[in-house]
Amino acid sequence: MTLSSWMQYAASFVLVIALIFLLRFVIGYIQPRLGKRHQSSQLGLVETLALDSKRRLILFRCHGRNGLILTGGETDLFLGCFRPDRTTRPSHYRIWLSQLYREQTSDSGTIQNNQQ
Repeated sequence: MTLSSWMQYAASFVLVIALIFLLRFVIGYIQPRLGKRHQSSQLGLVETLALDSKRRLILFRCHGRNGLILTGGETDLFLGCFRPDRTTRPSHYRIWLSQLYREQTSDSGTIQNNQQ
């Protein structure tokens, strides 16, 4: 093999690698835009918090409002809805859920059913 044939192989190799990186960039740019048509932004899971081996608090989003459900006890409880701040992150919800759990837990460790 001559030097010019090695140069052609090297140039071809560099071209293939460049095309792979270009294709990766194009797919990364297009893929999120294609998936938005198929996803529903009306309902979604925001955060879950395991309280003990059976009970779990679930924070979900529905039509721009957040709801809170307690599952795993004798009955599942819907604890309420609220509109979230735009600045609130899911990690802040975990703190809020813990505080709400402590407020609604009696001394015996059971959840009080506050129906209004």
